[in-house]
Amino acid sequence: MRLKVFCYFPICLTILTVSIILSGCAAAFQEDDPWFGPDKVYHFVCAGAIGAGMTVAAKSNGMSRHDSPVLGISAAVTIGAGKEFYDLKVKETYWSWKDFIWDILGGAAGSYAMQ
Repeated sequence: MRLKVFCYFPICLTILTVSIILSGCAAAFQEDDPWFGPDKVYHFVCAGAIGAGMTVAAKSNGMSRHDSPVLGISAAVTIGAGKEFYDLKVKETYWSWKDFIWDILGGAAGSYAMQ
């Protein structure tokens, strides 16, 4: 049975959309959240590892060379959104869009590095 990438796309998109809606706009501008802070390296590297791992797992399960990075990026972005939602609701800090952008970049880099 072949794993289809696009069956997971609506789920990831829904999770991302709900996370963005629930986060609100109040966290859009945080002065103490620099673009190149030390935590951004962690976001990039961890999302890259997740994206790379999912890409390799997808290719190992018969997914095509062109479809497997989509699954890797989707997994990294979904987990990054979950982490930001955790920061917002559980730790009661704020949703960092800068962290989230670094998650997206890291997931894309890791996924395409393993392609």
